[in-house]
Amino acid sequence: MIKVTVELVPFGDNDKKKELGSLKIINDGTGTLERGNYNITFTEKDMDDIQHEITNWPRSELKAWDLVYRILDDLLS
Repeated sequence: MIKVTVELVPFGDNDKKKELGSLKIINDGTGTLERGNYNITFTEKDMDDIQHEITNWPRSELKAWDLVYRILDDLLS
């Protein structure tokens, strides 16, 4: 699983940090070494979770940040 967390850290004080949202990317186990299929859960404060999926992702060619960008582009466009 890949998890990306967005936190608010007032004045850099970790004792006061608050999670604003998260993105969980879970390999569903049906892909190949070159191509991956993922189930995504997008959570944002005060909103219902959003479920999404990415199939046939070229994981041997692109980095994890490319996958995160693709997911956010799909969900927020």
